[in-house]
Amino acid sequence: MKKIILILSLSYLFSQSISDYAYTGFDGTSLCGAVVANKGGSWSLYHNPAGLSELNKIQISFGFSKLFNQTFLPYNNADIIIPSEMPLGNFGISIQQMSVSYSGNTLSSEKSIGISQGFFLLKDMNSMMSLGYTIHFMDWDLGKSAGISGDGSDGIELGSDNTIGIDIGLQAALREKYRVGVFIKNFNQPQIGEGLSAQPLARRLSIGTSYYPIDGVMTSLVLDRLLGGNIQIKYGMQYKLSNIITMNIGAQSNPNRLGIGLDLNLSGINLNYSILTHHVLPATHQFAMGFVLN
Repeated sequence: MKKIILILSLSYLFSQSISDYAYTGFDGTSLCGAVVANKGGSWSLYHNPAGLSELNKIQISFGFSKLFNQTFLPYNNADIIIPSEMPLGNFGISIQQMSVSYSGNTLSSEKSIGISQGFFLLKDMNSMMSLGYTIHFMDWDLGKSAGISGDGSDGIELGSDNTIGIDIGLQAALREKYRVGVFIKNFNQPQIGEGLSAQPLARRLSIGTSYYPIDGVMTSLVLDRLLGGNIQIKYGMQYKLSNIITMNIGAQSNPNRLGIGLDLNLSGINLNYSILTHHVLPATHQFAMGFVLN
């Protein structure tokens, strides 16, 4: 019964989770999504592809989490970033997967494959401006109907659908200290289904700023709003404790959530753990591993 209640309470999230999960990756989780203006990293593929323009090494990362600490709500992501010497900028490929199951039966399975590009519009000794985009190829596969047994084991297949979404991001920086970022999720207004059953996917606008006063310290502030929803205020702070350990802390309003995480850098291998609380449901734990190739 507890699982059924939780599924019902999250039904709105899952109806659009294929296109909008604002906390993907270590930085997204530990900083409560306050990342839109930060220096580029693997998070850029999911939250602002303009940040890809700053990277000059191949990066590969994998992430796994159980949303709200529930085994039947796994969320996985994997990505690779490939820098380029050409004026076209840098490229990246990302994969996101989420599913919902009950009593061993899959109720819903979602997959999104993204192709991203980020490039400089302006770059000199004191300032830079970059633009990026991501094209998402999204697939939503429903499980079986409840059937006579009521648990889906003898139901009929409900089918699947797919669509394409486009994200756009912009970043600007001054003297490598002051930064601003803008990100629009699903700029092209994609939808799942046809006719009366068509369901528009979530569209989100993120506007933020970040500040790097000294090397190893960062603060960020982001205003985030889903179309038709309320504004969320997100704040994040990053502090490099040593050459090996970096700590992230984040907070969010509406609803109130807290995030914290540790990044261990071991000779080009990054091991990450972060946790994101919820005002009602259990916390979400995120585990990730990344590689930087010279």
